[in-house]
Amino acid sequence: MDKVLDNIFNAQKRIKTADYMLTMTYETVKEPKLLLTVLNTAFIASKEAMDAALYYERHFKRIPPFNENSFESKLDVFKRNLSQKYGMKLIDFEFIHYLKKVTREHKESAVEFGRKENFFIMDEDYQGEKLESKEVKEIILNAKLFIDRIYHIISNKK
Repeated sequence: MDKVLDNIFNAQKRIKTADYMLTMTYETVKEPKLLLTVLNTAFIASKEAMDAALYYERHFKRIPPFNENSFESKLDVFKRNLSQKYGMKLIDFEFIHYLKKVTREHKESAVEFGRKENFFIMDEDYQGEKLESKEVKEIILNAKLFIDRIYHIISNKK
């Protein structure tokens, strides 16, 4: 159970950090690269919350074993076995897929640059993602709701 508590508290701490970076630091310095840092932090926080839920349910043997080293495996088990129990719809997972996509594109990107208040991640053909602060704020809100929902379910069942 320590693994569950560590993951959920780390997720809460990281999402607060991401929110602070976006609302305070980004608004002050207007550095577009911070948007990528905020998204990466939100992605890690969401993964940790999902891990907390999976370890919690696995502790009580309510879900099948899963590959702990594979994000896709964990997300698949969460969707199939826990989404209904945790009151989540497929739309609730869109932000996680988006965060994963941006993280992957960032690792594989050929070009990254900031322009005005946007951050661009491009491949060799100049196709890619444009990060805007308004969009990042929505994602942070979705991540907060996701983490809070998992926290309340885990904490109410103890």
